[in-house]
Amino acid sequence: NAKSANGFVKWLVKTILKIIWAFGGDSDKVDGIPRVKSKDIEPLIPNLKPGDIILNGNGGGLSHASMYVGDGQIVHSMATNKTMRGKAGSIWDAMKAAVGFGPKEDKTGVIREGLGEFLDRYERDTYVVVRRDDLEPEQVEKGVEHIKSLVGKSYDYDFSSGDDEYYCTELVMEYLDASLGQEHSTV
Repeated sequence: NAKSANGFVKWLVKTILKIIWAFGGDSDKVDGIPRVKSKDIEPLIPNLKPGDIILNGNGGGLSHASMYVGDGQIVHSMATNKTMRGKAGSIWDAMKAAVGFGPKEDKTGVIREGLGEFLDRYERDTYVVVRRDDLEPEQVEKGVEHIKSLVGKSYDYDFSSGDDEYYCTELVMEYLDASLGQEHSTV
């Protein structure tokens, strides 16, 4: 509904979602599960292949998807710069952004960054790597290049496909569609 609504309603939905998502889930102190940090995944990096889908979250749940594009880098779409900020921190961040005093480096929308950098910035204690072994190298390359071309696009706060904004799992679908060709669309 936000997509067809006026600009104020879409801004309001976006602001509310940013506050809620920046609040985050349970921290290590609450759920007792230690977070994964860059040093913890260093042995994993050599085993990753471009086109791998990395699902991650907390407490055994999976709440975010990213695409591995090689050289320790992922492409994913983020709604917030930070998480686990608590209610006050989330509201403060949203207020600063609304008046133009947000972070100097915006890490929202479709971004490319190191997998370790992401894990050091976002508290995650669970991850799963998914790989389609039936894709030819040319298909993987085509999908990865398409995902890289989306870097800089906005986050899709109303979760609608077919526009020029992307949420995290929409990037996975974009990768698969580009790899397989539109005639084999995964949706």
